Amino acid sequence: MIRIFIISLIVANVFLTTSCHREQNTFSTLVDSNASAAIRDINEQILKDPQNAELYYKKAKTYYTEKRLDKAEEAIQAAIVIDSTNALYHYHKGEVLFALNKTIAAAAEFEKAIQLNPEFYEAYIKLGELYLFVKKHKESLECFTKAQALQPNEAKTYFMKGLNFKSLKDTTNALVSFQRATETDNTFIDAYIQLAILHNAMGNKKLALDFYNGAIRINELNVDALYGRALLLQEAEKFDDAVKDYRKIISVNPGYYRAYYNIGFINSFNQKYEAAIENFGKAIEENPEYINAYYMRGWCHEKLGHKQDALNNYEYTLQLDPTYPKALEGKKRLGAQ
Repeated sequence: MIRIFIISLIVANVFLTTSCHREQNTFSTLVDSNASAAIRDINEQILKDPQNAELYYKKAKTYYTEKRLDKAEEAIQAAIVIDSTNALYHYHKGEVLFALNKTIAAAAEFEKAIQLNPEFYEAYIKLGELYLFVKKHKESLECFTKAQALQPNEAKTYFMKGLNFKSLKDTTNALVSFQRATETDNTFIDAYIQLAILHNAMGNKKLALDFYNGAIRINELNVDALYGRALLLQEAEKFDDAVKDYRKIISVNPGYYRAYYNIGFINSFNQKYEAAIENFGKAIEENPEYINAYYMRGWCHEKLGHKQDALNNYEYTLQLDPTYPKALEGKKRLGAQ
């Protein structure tokens, strides 16, 4: 009898401790002075049904969308406390932790999701992305191979394997993987861009241009594709076409300082120094630490005979990098120490 009584006390204590923990967990997730209308609405539902794990999951997803990651982590943990067997909850906690750069904890959550649901394709993909991020390429490729076994015709899987091979400097397999991605989905723009980058690095300028053109046909306002093509056109001294692409980039992203700089570089090459000075100034406005723009603006002033303006820009350059050789040479040309 005494033994049964002791066991009953232990069970009751565990139950009360768990219940208390859940109540504290519920209360803590409701405390948020900066809650959005969507979060306040979910909190009202939680007050009516505090043991509904789906409500905490919904809340975590909402916080995640709002980029309030600490609160998202708190909410998804509340869902897991109520139901630790739901693979989707562990997957989402992994997403949140990954976004918080807690990669070890995130990997454990993705692995838990896979353990609970061995056919969880998205969990293999996310775990593979995480391993790629931390440069564990062998583990990453294993994840994508397992994902591929579940869904053989997903272009993203080929693409992610390609990124691994590219990082490993295995150009042949990277090319094959990116090509398979485009064959599986002929609108997979990132795969076209990667193919262009690799072919350009190999010296295949025409093929690189073809792949950039392919990407731009899919989305004529894709900044990465436009910038890559513009660089190739600039290198080939097709300056008017390059400038058109740079200006299109600026229309999409007015803060893209490299586009201003490259237009300035083309103008300086064509001895349009006043225009170049304006372009370099705009690049500096968007990125005040863009050292090359200060130097080139100084060089253009020097070409126009603006000695003090040239010296000022060389000085700005040297403030950012006291060893910048061309700025030191510029000061020397102008008779300054």
